[in-house]
Amino acid sequence: MWRALKSRGYHTRIGAILIIRLILKSQRGDIRWCETMGWNDFAITGQTTGVMGEQDRWNMRELTIRAADGTDARAIAHIYVASWNAGFRGLLPQRHVDTNLVARWEQEIVAPLPHRWWVAEVAGVIVGFTGIGPSRDPIDPELGELDTIAVDPSMWRRGIGRALLSEALHFLIADGYREAVLWTLAGYEQGQRFYEDLGWRLDGATRDEDRQVRYYRPLVF
Repeated sequence: MWRALKSRGYHTRIGAILIIRLILKSQRGDIRWCETMGWNDFAITGQTTGVMGEQDRWNMRELTIRAADGTDARAIAHIYVASWNAGFRGLLPQRHVDTNLVARWEQEIVAPLPHRWWVAEVAGVIVGFTGIGPSRDPIDPELGELDTIAVDPSMWRRGIGRALLSEALHFLIADGYREAVLWTLAGYEQGQRFYEDLGWRLDGATRDEDRQVRYYRPLVF
């Protein structure tokens, strides 16, 4: 099964083991176990965005993660905005997709190493993305950063965020970083729980007049 999962984009044994356990538990109907493990991504609502409808049958074996390229920019921009609007509703103004945003994401995605971006696909449809690189705040080439992670709201609570984060952590370590940071919105409780469940901790740093908080995670123990 490890070879089969690796062929579908799971490059770490830890990520594959978690996926295998989820499949086996869900087949037995053990939904409480899945909830306890925190397979909830950034879940807030069951709102759909049209990327994949609620009527679509979900199967974790259909999930693949691959390196992103410039042709993914429009899909990434739509997921970025959909996730922003659903997750930050009541905290930040709503956003919309325009040509400038798509162009910005295309530029981000094709940035050279050490920047990396991935997309998650289900049945060939992009449903999430994430990226890593050296820390930008503070500027430190020796410190890794989880740049952005977002999942289409219609696919929240299905383990996609965890699979993406597993991929990101694998390459942060492979690229030689010993620790990493990420920034998120203060008051965004769902996102903060997601990070904390996976070993990230607030380090006390803030920016943007305390509207953003920083999380830290050691990568080498």
